[in-house]
Amino acid sequence: MEHDEGLCAASGLGNDGSCGGPPSIDMQWLEKFSATYHQCALSEGVQQARKTMFAPALVQWHKGLLDSSRCLSRNDMAVLGSAMSITLAVRDALILSVVARDGECGESSIIEYAVHPHDPNNVRHLYQVLDAAFNDRNVEPEMARCHRAVRMLKGMLRSLPRQYTTQPSAVLAYALWWMNDGSALSYARMALENDHECTLARIVGVALERDLHPAWSS
Repeated sequence: MEHDEGLCAASGLGNDGSCGGPPSIDMQWLEKFSATYHQCALSEGVQQARKTMFAPALVQWHKGLLDSSRCLSRNDMAVLGSAMSITLAVRDALILSVVARDGECGESSIIEYAVHPHDPNNVRHLYQVLDAAFNDRNVEPEMARCHRAVRMLKGMLRSLPRQYTTQPSAVLAYALWWMNDGSALSYARMALENDHECTLARIVGVALERDLHPAWSS
């Protein structure tokens, strides 16, 4: 990916396999990535810009969901953190990839949703998956997949500057709520401390405060 590799080289980020440590992704890299994305969107169109600049990191995310030995590189974490701040479609694509049943959301589906979030088929699929999570007792989380997602998201929180952790925190809160893990509330609150208008974090927080849990857990 031309844009990503150029920024990677300029910032010193690379595919080192890190699962996250002390904050190691600087604001300058993230701001430059965002500026490059917007330039790409103007010259090539929004959908092509999303595919060009977000898809490689989404592929690595999907691989990490399937294989616990894989970690997101710092570069992948930086791209996903920046992408979620640019468009909530990437955040929703990650949620879909965690909550969907095996076989319902593969690599191509994750990219498709991030690139074309308003496509009627994609909107309907997202609604059906999330509605089932709340209401269908027969739909249970695939725990191994969820734990891998949680590990990658926590790595992002350790590596990204605080300004870029709102949406990863909200996704983590939702994933933990889906797993019926009480620690979800702390991550929802973390997201809201950064941005009190974070709708996803507010939804998770309200659900837990009202003792609302996934249908499968009742």
